[in-house]
Amino acid sequence: MPTETKNKIEFGDFVLARLETNDDFCEACIGFDCGNDDLNEFFQQDAFEHKNQLLAETYYFQPKKATEELLFFPVAFISFLNDHIPLAKDDIESKIPFWKHLKSNVPYKFRGYKSYPAVKKCGINIFPKKSQVK
Repeated sequence: MPTETKNKIEFGDFVLARLETNDDFCEACIGFDCGNDDLNEFFQQDAFEHKNQLLAETYYFQPKKATEELLFFPVAFISFLNDHIPLAKDDIESKIPFWKHLKSNVPYKFRGYKSYPAVKKCGINIFPKKSQVK
């Protein structure tokens, strides 16, 4: 059963809410599979520890009906981690098209930075279990 949280946003028939407790993480991740073993492992085993260490906050996206019935039926998870994309000379030379694209979309006054901020870790459930929603 999801822990009640003030940290949620409703989008029509869906809700984006923060996972709060270890029980939330364990229950929400049962049967979750985004098709990437590393991301599956992160959400199932590491995300709660990252929360405890104040490294990340993990949210789940699910139908509002499941939330109202106090069930977990996550369609997607996203963990917000503070991170950066370093800008090293060898990176530029090996990934010239990427860096040209990045530089062309970054305002001129910020182009001199040695790294750019980033947020990462998102997984979308590709095998939802119908038996979890009544």
